[in-house]
Amino acid sequence: MGDVDLDRASDFLWRNARLIDRLVFEHRFGDGSSEDVLHALRAYQNDDGGFGNALEPDLRGPLSQPIHVDMAFRILHDVRSAPPEMVSRACTYLQSVSGEEGGVPAILPNVVRYPRAEHWQPHAWIADALNPTAMLAGLLHAMHFGHSWLDRADAFCWRRMAQTKPGGGPELAAVYCFLNNAPDRRRAVQMAEQMADAIPTAAFFALDPEDHTGEYALTPLDLAPTPDAMAAGLFAPELLDAHLDHLAAQQQDDGGWPITWQPPSEAAVLEWRGRETVRALMLLQDYGRL
Repeated sequence: MGDVDLDRASDFLWRNARLIDRLVFEHRFGDGSSEDVLHALRAYQNDDGGFGNALEPDLRGPLSQPIHVDMAFRILHDVRSAPPEMVSRACTYLQSVSGEEGGVPAILPNVVRYPRAEHWQPHAWIADALNPTAMLAGLLHAMHFGHSWLDRADAFCWRRMAQTKPGGGPELAAVYCFLNNAPDRRRAVQMAEQMADAIPTAAFFALDPEDHTGEYALTPLDLAPTPDAMAAGLFAPELLDAHLDHLAAQQQDDGGWPITWQPPSEAAVLEWRGRETVRALMLLQDYGRL
């Protein structure tokens, strides 16, 4: 494994990353405060309680979208903060766009009004989707935040997981975020074992780090972002170590980490690389590699 150069990563972030990602980096690796991150994040929250304004850089428009709320909750989890008013308003927004079964779509049909990445087309709209519903619910549980939307989302996630297996890496990551953090631990462990059957054949998922060569794919580290995550027990320690080695080796000459999909603009490429660089550093730190 090549050594991670934190100074080069910092230089890349200061040159290229968004303010929100620079502040998360400063909070985790410097002396920045979580309140600075929250102050920046508030600028992305709309009057309806949802988040927009390209917080998820592949959607460039200002309108609220559930996938932007997903990114907001990830950032809050990164800095271990859950300001009640901000999160409650976001949950109220999720309630307003929930389907009949209690889940939310990743995007709404109005996404067509603004530039977006190719994979965020109208055909991606699913009224009740396990991804991102399970991710959103799992992050809320991780932040120990209760809301009436979460109660209904929990019921939806348990019911949907009993009916079907995840078909791809992003859905697996959402499911295991939920199971890693669901309060009913016995039920979560039982369901995690059932869901594990889908891992070897999931699309956009690289079980072997040698298969993770420039194509878009999630890895076991996306299911177990910390060594104490329940999902970490699904994988041999040697396999997780190999993925950590591979992740560390992906640092580029400019200090940042690459992405393996095509965002809608050059600005979005740099925004995503900033986010992915911070994510890689936090993950390596959590596993004791930094």
